[in-house]
Amino acid sequence: MEKYAVLLVDDHPLIREGLVDVINAQADMVVVGEAENGEQALRLVHELNPCAVVLDIALPDFNGIDIAAKIRDYKTSTGRETHVIILSMFMKDSLVYQALQCGVRGYVVKTASSTEVVDAIRHVCQGRYYLSPEVSASIIPGYLKSHSGAQPANHYDSLSQREQQVFRLLAEGHSNREIADFLHISPKTVERHRANIMSKLNLSSYRDLLTLAIDLGIVVV
Repeated sequence: MEKYAVLLVDDHPLIREGLVDVINAQADMVVVGEAENGEQALRLVHELNPCAVVLDIALPDFNGIDIAAKIRDYKTSTGRETHVIILSMFMKDSLVYQALQCGVRGYVVKTASSTEVVDAIRHVCQGRYYLSPEVSASIIPGYLKSHSGAQPANHYDSLSQREQQVFRLLAEGHSNREIADFLHISPKTVERHRANIMSKLNLSSYRDLLTLAIDLGIVVV
């Protein structure tokens, strides 16, 4: 039987070690690689083509949602099937929404049992979604309410997919050059996106941008 190939991305070695033991004990899955930051994760996704990436949201270089968006773009361009599961202690609704919008197929809280983690891997590798019960209980009612017409549209949603990527990276404190390198675009293009973002969201300073990012849950404090 071919096993589900799993890549683990977390900057805490103890967490990775625990997940390795749990996952490798399953008859239908195996850990094929480990990464401690987003840059390593993207390189290993290209090299190993895992079925599932179990990804911490708080990495030392880039937010896990940024990495998930890059993996989604890679899937789109290559046709490969790599599914992302976010593993996080943060359960803010807006954070989960952003993750799902960036192609994440699973969202598991770090207090979850080992059984839940392996269940999530099976779900996403079989083409399904998996949300921890604590997340589902909050997200589903909120999703229904936001699509009932009772609430005004969030201005953030008016941004294009690329503008949302740039917004998140700016909010995380990355420079125009760092964002350009990460997204493989020119610094001038980043500056143009930045100007569009400030205009669409009616922001006048970086402090305004950061405040909005905190309100949306993009930056967790």
